[in-house]
Amino acid sequence: MIDSIPMNKLLTLIFAINLIFPSCILAQNSEYSYQAEKIFSEILSPFCPGRSLKDCPSLSASNLKTDIQKKIDKGISEEKIMEDLFQTYGSQISAMPKLSGFGSLAWIVPALFLILGGIVVFIITNSKKVPEEDTQQDSS
Repeated sequence: MIDSIPMNKLLTLIFAINLIFPSCILAQNSEYSYQAEKIFSEILSPFCPGRSLKDCPSLSASNLKTDIQKKIDKGISEEKIMEDLFQTYGSQISAMPKLSGFGSLAWIVPALFLILGGIVVFIITNSKKVPEEDTQQDSS
């Protein structure tokens, strides 16, 4: 059957399916508001270690997402929802460390290493090199 379809029509059909398919995926995620999606991205899932709530495929995570969306629909603020989540699951679900106390090191240390690495690279690339002529004269 594929042999009877010209190649350009087959490629056009494949291209059209690829254009349509992502819109179907986006339509599935439209049940959550922008505010809910933001919260899902800012916390780690208590049910899938190392994954954000947004990326966790478990049924428990889906239930938690639905609960968060219901709270948003009731008019509860994002800060209050986050506070409730931290109270229930602990501060370890925060996907981003705070800018105060020990969490500030997670922001400062990488920047320091980047700056120090840049200085080392600058020093190495700009250090004076011994010209080859001088080394050849010394060996004679």
